Amino acid sequence: MGVIVPASQTVASWLPVAVTMIGFVALDVNAARADAAETVAWQSGVEFRRQLEWPVAISWSSNPLRSALGNLSRTHRMAIFIDRRVDPDQLVNFSAPDIPLNEALRKLARQLKVGVCYVGPVIYIGPEPVAAKLATLAAVKKEEARKLPAAALARVARSQAWQWEELASPRELLDQLSTSGDMTIVGSEHVPHDLWPAGDLPALPWVDRLSLILAGFDMTYRFSADGAQLRLEPMPDSVVLERSHPVRPEARQLISKLGELFPNTTIRAAGTQIQVSGSLEDHEAIDRLLLGQPIKRPSTGSVTTRYTLTVENQPLGGIVKALAQQLELEATFDPSVNSDKLNELVSFRVKDATLEELLKAVLDPAGLAFELNGKTLEVVPK
Repeated sequence: MGVIVPASQTVASWLPVAVTMIGFVALDVNAARADAAETVAWQSGVEFRRQLEWPVAISWSSNPLRSALGNLSRTHRMAIFIDRRVDPDQLVNFSAPDIPLNEALRKLARQLKVGVCYVGPVIYIGPEPVAAKLATLAAVKKEEARKLPAAALARVARSQAWQWEELASPRELLDQLSTSGDMTIVGSEHVPHDLWPAGDLPALPWVDRLSLILAGFDMTYRFSADGAQLRLEPMPDSVVLERSHPVRPEARQLISKLGELFPNTTIRAAGTQIQVSGSLEDHEAIDRLLLGQPIKRPSTGSVTTRYTLTVENQPLGGIVKALAQQLELEATFDPSVNSDKLNELVSFRVKDATLEELLKAVLDPAGLAFELNGKTLEVVPK
């Protein structure tokens, strides 16, 4: 448990290689396995946020969660951190047809009964109560760090990437942070013993790295006034971030509507600014609205979804039903297609195929064809 990093994809299902449609391209699992050890240049900043709005198509059939998210992470170059309390080996059946990545992640989180949030350029997946406040808490800690003496602030605000080896313990990681930040961490002995998989995080401020490590234990920290040490403490039940937002003259008419749009946030006008007390996510949304920059879904243009799939000696009928489920279609069979035909074992491989090419590869060898009518995939004699 712990951090998702590029890892070999193993699929426990009736298909030797599950159909995995990500970012309009289905990944071949064997190719992903060969690329697993390559260093990933993680998305960050504007590109990270832009990627979250980009549409993806995902379909997993009995995929282990760690492998599925590792594949997603590697494909989009988006670092994903799984909380230690989320079972990484659970098998997941999940589909998200052509929706923004952030919506797909939230849909997956709802299915898994967990939460998702973003700490800088890292996607955190963990218990919903923690995910609901972690990004805000990390932002509050950065605000608190700005009050430290200049030398201490320079150390804890410094951004750098971070990797660790397989079976590292969180106490060891805290020791690394203590050394790199020249900061004594009081209370680390209360962090339970655990062993984590290898980790690979993009460049993050020291304070964000600490917030991520402690999230799995429902813990946070408080700096001493001189910045020489910090003390670990329980994560609060609720947390709010207070910030001021400048308001352009042309955006003043929005102020009266913000209270309706963000009912859980306290908003108060103060001259040419508004004082906002709420979650980091609400602050970011308010900023975008005041700047006249609502999130827009990028146009998909004429991009065609492509599929890569390898099947070896599998029943034809089972393949059709599984594909239909992953494509969110209803599979039907013409009465003249007998059960013996559907029980025939077939083998094939397609790469970067269109949907029509994929279905032909499945059905042609058996002398069958298909008709697509809305959400219905009907298998008929050729």
